[in-house]
Amino acid sequence: MIKKDEQTFLQLLLNYTKWSVLRPIISISFFFLLIYIVMTGYIMQENKENILNNIHISLLYSVNRESKTISEKIKSIENSHNNIYKQVEHFYKHRDKYKAYDENTQYGKNKFGLLYQKKDGDSSVGWAFLFTKLMRPEILEYLKASQWLDIPLQNAVKDNTEVQSSWIVDADGICRFYPYIDVDVFPSDLDNLDGWNFYYEAQEKYNPTKKPLWSSIYFDPAGQGWTTSYIAPIYDEKSKFRAVVGLDIPIKKLTKNILPDNIPFDGEVFLTNNKGMVLGISDNLSQFFDLIQLKKNKKGELLPSEILKPIEHNLLNHPNETIALQFQNYFKNNVTEGEFVYKGKSFFVEAREIEGIQWKVFFLFDKSAILEDSLKTQENLIKILLYIFMAIGVFLLLFLLYIYRQSKSFAQQLSQPIIELARHTQNIDEYTSPSETNIKEIGILLKNFDKMVLSIKLNRENLEKEVKERTKELKLLSSIDPLTKLYNRRSLTEMSDHIFKSGKRNGYCISTIMLDIDFFKKVNDTYGHSFGDIVLVKLAGLLIELTRESDVVCRWGGEEFIIVLENTDIDGAFVIAEKIRVKVENMIIKLDDAKEFHFTISLGVAEVDTQNDSNIEASILKADKLLYEAKNSGRNKVVYH
Repeated sequence: MIKKDEQTFLQLLLNYTKWSVLRPIISISFFFLLIYIVMTGYIMQENKENILNNIHISLLYSVNRESKTISEKIKSIENSHNNIYKQVEHFYKHRDKYKAYDENTQYGKNKFGLLYQKKDGDSSVGWAFLFTKLMRPEILEYLKASQWLDIPLQNAVKDNTEVQSSWIVDADGICRFYPYIDVDVFPSDLDNLDGWNFYYEAQEKYNPTKKPLWSSIYFDPAGQGWTTSYIAPIYDEKSKFRAVVGLDIPIKKLTKNILPDNIPFDGEVFLTNNKGMVLGISDNLSQFFDLIQLKKNKKGELLPSEILKPIEHNLLNHPNETIALQFQNYFKNNVTEGEFVYKGKSFFVEAREIEGIQWKVFFLFDKSAILEDSLKTQENLIKILLYIFMAIGVFLLLFLLYIYRQSKSFAQQLSQPIIELARHTQNIDEYTSPSETNIKEIGILLKNFDKMVLSIKLNRENLEKEVKERTKELKLLSSIDPLTKLYNRRSLTEMSDHIFKSGKRNGYCISTIMLDIDFFKKVNDTYGHSFGDIVLVKLAGLLIELTRESDVVCRWGGEEFIIVLENTDIDGAFVIAEKIRVKVENMIIKLDDAKEFHFTISLGVAEVDTQNDSNIEASILKADKLLYEAKNSGRNKVVYH
């Protein structure tokens, strides 16, 4: 079978692998490509970092400048308030020196019958609350004398575009407010002012230092919306609390007039107190932070709509933990710069304290806007890399096509003898030796295979004999439950058809008994599974003892057993079932400690309808239901219908 001009398998392989000289070329190409990719990535990263560093320096200048501007605006509001505070304090400490400013001022009653000062030019308005205990003359005397405070109240509002209104609330329930408002708009029927934070936060209980402070956000009763106030308590010469003087700054005005709108790189800025409460923020940023959402009005215009009330705008308690966790450092650890990542966007963050008050101003700069030019360069580099990869891909595709054709030819020559061998060995009985080959190793393989086929034929005859014997043994073992030595469920299924057909043909009755050990799980849990197996074996032996040879006793599964009774009607089956139940109830199993163990069973009995049923499955299902009826009605009983 081997030709004279034979070749070794190795020699033949080497003849077709001379192309492997190309491997170093391919490896070097990929090596230089890898160096190019790495260097390009390094240059891109360095370029990005340089841009960020240069821009960061520029941003710091802008941040510090804008922070200073915000501080100056806040300081201006506080200075205006200080002017009012001094004059109001003088008013309360020297009340005897203040007489009526204008005797011609007219007064009226509002819808609640309370006294108020009517409008007179660009004046403030004064009125009494429902809870005041002062008499009419006392109220008039206060309203007339406090007209002297109109000018500082007016100046505070006119000098600061952020300030919406200025006011004085007297502890005796009288208010002076600028600019003039309709007193029917303000809820002057209040029982007290203790529920309004712009009033009670100034009192000594909440402000033991007695210094001016910024109130928490509240919904303004004068109709200005969500507002914060700069407030201060007034004490007389006897250090008795007399009033609160304040300036109202609506959140919308605070955002519009104090926060800058010309931040570089489309940056955003917002204002908070030292506890994370947002005081001023743009609609844009509010929407991004999920504080508001844009909704269409009837005209189809997009308008901001609150998701959270401004009083709930606390970054540290934000419903989204991503926001809350990232801002913790700025408030708890006084960090001044960092990064903020949210909704797939990354921002530079700069935080600054506002001098003199416990507020912070935050600046956010979108990294993608800062790196826009750098990203364009990266996109161009990525395109170049893509073109290079495409060119390499085309080259490799053509090269692989060439290799495929060469390999195919080589494979055909190499595999032909093996294919022929496979065809000849499809049927060993008809096996003939394949044709000769010029591959030495395959020739030796074919010769050895001839010897092996002869040996297989001899061994096969011996094996067939042994298989027949083993099959008989396995068939017997597969039909018996290994623990109880009873028929198993599979064997009953095979036997039931024969039993049914015999009963139907000969016209005799067939009944089934389904039984189950009561509380068997408790037996296993209490005495262990080994003892449970003993109980199963004892019960199996008793069932064989109390049934006929013609009856089929089967372990159905777990602690369930089934008995098929030939030539037995329902009444006869009941008698057998009851006999089994009594025997089991009186059975004694000795435990290791010489104690006696008893157990009971529940049984369901059903008769097979050989005329209408096609097998005994229906009777088994019925017996199973009756078994569970016995279980549910107290156990240790036989149920049949």
